[in-house]
Amino acid sequence: MKSRYSHAALGIVSKVTILGVFVGLLVTSPGHSLIVSGQDSNPDLSGKWESKHKADSNWADTSVTQEGTSLNFHNEYGGKSKGRFASSSEVVADEWENGLRAKVTDGGNRLEWANGSIWRRKATPLAGNWESDFKKGTWAPTNVRQEGGKLWFTNEFGDTSEGVFESATRVKATKWEGGLGATIENGNRIKWDNGTTWRRR
Repeated sequence: MKSRYSHAALGIVSKVTILGVFVGLLVTSPGHSLIVSGQDSNPDLSGKWESKHKADSNWADTSVTQEGTSLNFHNEYGGKSKGRFASSSEVVADEWENGLRAKVTDGGNRLEWANGSIWRRKATPLAGNWESDFKKGTWAPTNVRQEGGKLWFTNEFGDTSEGVFESATRVKATKWEGGLGATIENGNRIKWDNGTTWRRR
């Protein structure tokens, strides 16, 4: 009796079966996964921070160092703890209070610890008068207004955009070009992703 399946059809079935086995091995084998663990979506928390434990207390200097998903927290008392991301919106300080957890909020600019302490990113001072090289070789006045981690950019045409810190060295003008990002260099230059540079006046 002749088989109902042609050689070509059997070949396709075999290839699909082999591909399925290969994908299964990638997903289940240690160290090989098609599903990203979330590392690429974790915010950049590295940099200088400041902490307030009570509403009436002053802000005190803290900091975070980061390498991949590994974190190191330094509190206002000189204490240190190794830490990690539990998810892109939660971190754990493993050596504090048997694994003290914090929610990551405000786009990675605020840590709300389970013990009531609040950490906020210590923003680079950007407020003041700047100038833009929107025409190469010609500098035109611009301005940055800042209140804590909130920013307002005014360009050489008088257009204004609200802005936010994405990290200690990255900002975004939320109303320009669908969210125009920029890198801060030494607190004296803002290098926009569209090629424009601002420098302090």
